[in-house]
Amino acid sequence: MPKLITPTEKEFSLTVDSRYAERQVSSDDPIVVKFKQATEATNLRRQEYLARPIKRMWEKDQDGGDQYREEFQLTSFGKRMAVDVYLTMASCNITDENGRPVFSGKERTFEEFLAKWGRLWSEWAETIYGACLRVNPSWGFGGEDENDDDEALTLGEETADVAA
Repeated sequence: MPKLITPTEKEFSLTVDSRYAERQVSSDDPIVVKFKQATEATNLRRQEYLARPIKRMWEKDQDGGDQYREEFQLTSFGKRMAVDVYLTMASCNITDENGRPVFSGKERTFEEFLAKWGRLWSEWAETIYGACLRVNPSWGFGGEDENDDDEALTLGEETADVAA
């Protein structure tokens, strides 16, 4: 019988290569970030953040005939990165110019998190997002790990025999 287990948390020590010296992060003082594996509840919250309404309408064309049209908005990749990290990042050691942690882990709203996330260099944000996808590969864009999470959320799953 399948048994639920606690979602995995993984910690990463990240380095960043950049052509700008101030944006480089070496292995001597890495970005240390911890991510938790998304559950179905997390996936539902993610969908709520990323969903965009579709406007469907019938209109008359120049000849008086009916014409169907849809309008929709795409979520930017940057926002998608921020949402994914917001929902699953458990800790991060990046500090501000005064030595205080940028991310407390207690950001109550996405907007509060986004204000802090927006202060990062883009190279840092992309590297952190890469670690997020290593824990939640099904959130990626069809790479080799797509829909192939290493860590299952259940133990003892067996293949169901399907009667033909």
